[in-house]
Amino acid sequence: YAGWLLFSARRPEVNVWAGRAAIILNMLWVAGSVALLAAAPGLFNTLRQWLVGIVALVVADFALMQYLGLRRAGRAAAARAM
Repeated sequence: YAGWLLFSARRPEVNVWAGRAAIILNMLWVAGSVALLAAAPGLFNTLRQWLVGIVALVVADFALMQYLGLRRAGRAAAARAM
């Protein structure tokens, strides 16, 4: 997944579908982390629960940055078309 993201990020043009896929996959990761912590609270000790939560927050931040970047790229493309 990380290799695919790197490949997509290094392309000269923004691929909208790849950007949307990355956002969706990151949000699925966050939802899965939350579901795991909610469904099996005894599975991890307190430190590991915090670590899973922190990683989920970092991934959610990545998804937000990807969304904002994709939105900005769409605006730039629309401005060039005018």
